[in-house]
Amino acid sequence: YREVLYAVRLLRYYYLLKEKKYHSHRIWNSMENIYGKVSRIGPLKKREKKEKASIPKRELTEEEFIPALRSHMDKNMVGQDILKKKLCIVLYQWKYHDVRTTLLMVGPSGSGKNHMIETIRSFPELGFPVVSYDCSALTPNGFTGADVRDIFKKVRQACSNASMMNRMSGANGKCIVFLDEIDKIINFNHDSRGESVNAMVQQQLLSSLAGTEMVEGVDTSKLLFILGGAFPRIDDLKKDKGRTPIGFNSEQESVVDLKDSLRDQIVAIGGEVEFVGRIEDIVKMSKLTKDDLRSILMDENIGVFTKKRKLYQESGLNLEIEEDTVEAIVDLIEQEDAGARSAKNILNQFADSQYFYDMKVGGYHTMKIHKGMLNGEAPIFIRGGADSGKSIK
Repeated sequence: YREVLYAVRLLRYYYLLKEKKYHSHRIWNSMENIYGKVSRIGPLKKREKKEKASIPKRELTEEEFIPALRSHMDKNMVGQDILKKKLCIVLYQWKYHDVRTTLLMVGPSGSGKNHMIETIRSFPELGFPVVSYDCSALTPNGFTGADVRDIFKKVRQACSNASMMNRMSGANGKCIVFLDEIDKIINFNHDSRGESVNAMVQQQLLSSLAGTEMVEGVDTSKLLFILGGAFPRIDDLKKDKGRTPIGFNSEQESVVDLKDSLRDQIVAIGGEVEFVGRIEDIVKMSKLTKDDLRSILMDENIGVFTKKRKLYQESGLNLEIEEDTVEAIVDLIEQEDAGARSAKNILNQFADSQYFYDMKVGGYHTMKIHKGMLNGEAPIFIRGGADSGKSIK
């Protein structure tokens, strides 16, 4: 299995390097589909484990749901304690008591908004589908571009098979809709006639958030909305006023100055009062600490380096990293201020696919990531025995 997988990866690497530029986009997509199918073929033992895992588990009781969901969150996501608590309650009340609470996550790129939604989606006992939609291209009905109805078309498509459609139309047929980049429709944007385009989009979403209408055949009362956005203009607003940040912050997340709350600030940058009023709970995500960044990089279960090392191990290779290098990478991630996404991008530079190729072709068993690589040096490749520690450029 490992030999076949290695051959496939090597062929794909060669194709990307030498052949892709000569082929059409259609052929490129076809090649990627073939690669995806082959790379998902696991050894027989893994298949047997998956078959055993597919046996239905005992359904969680109402009392077990919150602790199980929180445990799942902690295993898959670092930090954001307040957000995890709030989402546990929102999902619990929605699942067991039909209470719809629209929640808004406010946090910069890389703080984990999308990752949190993926974590919720992967929770086996959730019991309903999760649909994500990027709001950055939304325009009012009748304008050129995407409109509000496209959100519900996607919901309908995601639930198109018979079982899902039954769940959507039945008494317990619920769905979570994550509206990402919601801040893109919460700012001042006027057309040539001086009308606020974004205000119109917000108005068109009001009834859906309230769950009082049918859109594209979807009953919005069965949808729980979670919103997410970076809202960089709030920071600009604070700078313009020449004041220190008021409201949620990483040191005191649970305190809000009612004279100038985060909700008021969202209205000040273009949020319609009625639209913002439909959002029952707003959570300002805390900035990741150094310890959080280190965990994102090195956690034994979900760390970016851990996942990369497992990928190498599948092909019989060993990936190591020196401790001082970990600290240097954490400092670099902190400087870039792009959170978890930055951790993945930086590590990919250190464990680039060209090094994977060098190891397989050169017969090396181990690669060490060291601090000198920050200055453009090559990694340390080790065959073992007499060649231990030998570095190639």
